[in-house]
Amino acid sequence: MNLLSNSIKFTEEGEVIMKILLKSSNDESVKDKKFIKLLIILSDTGIGLNSEFINNWKNDLKLVKINGGEIGVESQLGKGSKFWFTWNVEIVQASYSQKNSKSYINSSKILFDKLTNYSLKRILLVHPFKNIRDAITLCFKDCFDIDSFDTYNEGIKTAKYYKELYNQAPYCMAFINIDENNADEIIKTTLKLREIHNNNLLIIFIVFSNSNGRTLLKKLSKKIGGKIAVIFKPITPKKLLGLYIHNNIEETIINEESLNIFKE
Repeated sequence: MNLLSNSIKFTEEGEVIMKILLKSSNDESVKDKKFIKLLIILSDTGIGLNSEFINNWKNDLKLVKINGGEIGVESQLGKGSKFWFTWNVEIVQASYSQKNSKSYINSSKILFDKLTNYSLKRILLVHPFKNIRDAITLCFKDCFDIDSFDTYNEGIKTAKYYKELYNQAPYCMAFINIDENNADEIIKTTLKLREIHNNNLLIIFIVFSNSNGRTLLKKLSKKIGGKIAVIFKPITPKKLLGLYIHNNIEETIINEESLNIFKE
């Protein structure tokens, strides 16, 4: 949490990425088979660290060594940092995790079937960062076909192509990243997508939950109208499921109450 909070604090532009990977079960460094070794990698595009700070920082982090893990950092001033460490975790009963995983997938499919058009099983996703596109794709891959792009023009071009090819609206939902620098482009894009889908498209805005993000959200939703939902960064499966539970209505009006629903 300390590493993550520092990355967020000192990264004004770009992205902060945290990955948690399971190391090989054949890893000889894990002597007790009741434990597994995780590799946690945190990278950012922040201000970076100088070499003197890195040496002092590594000496202070003794908790990782007590756990039997290793830790490292790579950094360049002005370009960002990459931290990593390994952590030994006791294995829980496999039957519990498998049962809950299966239940989650089944529940998500039921929700998606109830709250989306049965004939449309394709999602449009537009976000400039590949890691966020990958995270959303992973959540939906068992239920939908997903077309993900880093520009709005690509999304519109593909929507038009499918409409001409199949003579019907291609998407049931469109996830659109929004920020203050591209507000006009977002309005043009979403209105064009609504036109292609005969206004039968759930627009889901991806935005930060700070005051600027909420103000922008209200502004855009008022100008665009129709079925609009919001999901606040960071993206999690829980938030994605909550999104559909609270948007099973003909038209979603973005206000303070509905914004708070998606904050958790």
